[in-house]
Amino acid sequence: MSVVVISSIIGILIVMTVVTLVMASCQFVHVQFPISQINDRDPQQRRYWLIISLNIIAIFGTYVGAVLLFSEFLIRTGSSHWYEFIVPVLLYDFAYYWAHRLMHHSKFLMRYLHGWHHLYRHPTAIDGLYQHPHEIVFGLSLLLCCVAVIGPVGIGAFVTVIFIHTLINTLDHANIKTGFKWLDYLIKSHDLHHAQRNVNFGFTPLWDYVFKTTPQARSKHDQLQSTV
Repeated sequence: MSVVVISSIIGILIVMTVVTLVMASCQFVHVQFPISQINDRDPQQRRYWLIISLNIIAIFGTYVGAVLLFSEFLIRTGSSHWYEFIVPVLLYDFAYYWAHRLMHHSKFLMRYLHGWHHLYRHPTAIDGLYQHPHEIVFGLSLLLCCVAVIGPVGIGAFVTVIFIHTLINTLDHANIKTGFKWLDYLIKSHDLHHAQRNVNFGFTPLWDYVFKTTPQARSKHDQLQSTV
């Protein structure tokens, strides 16, 4: 294996270790300082932990498999350019927004794919891993395609993009208060998505503002519709 491949895999392992610690910290905070007393899952459920375990394998397997098979499209030697840290995340956010909306508007996809993730109305950090394994692989493949669009990128940018994606996905489901308004807004936004389902489809709030699928925009739209 080349230095690029080995370095990337080591970077992925570091990212997974760091985010696992973040996830554990979020779970601890949620248990000690719960925002809501609602608990709509059984942590002892065997199926729950089986799906979580399968998805951890799927995450690592997708990333490592992509590095081994498609490194020439994804990663290069040398330093990373500034846009390589930002553009893939923006592209992914846009693509995921529409893919996510499609999953909600398709009864088939909601029933057999995305509905797994919506089993819990008020998820916690670890519940972000409770998805159909096919959806996990699809989401990560979408992210890697967004990297490849401008790639190959530097190893630093490649690992950072994976870190940003994994961290935001963990915090999105954390259901805690941090004291940082912008972070609490991000966390609350996705919690509202799980509770209401027809708002906040984006990986970040950006495209929900652009396409008016925030709770505020939906409320105004519903009010206008009721007067017609």
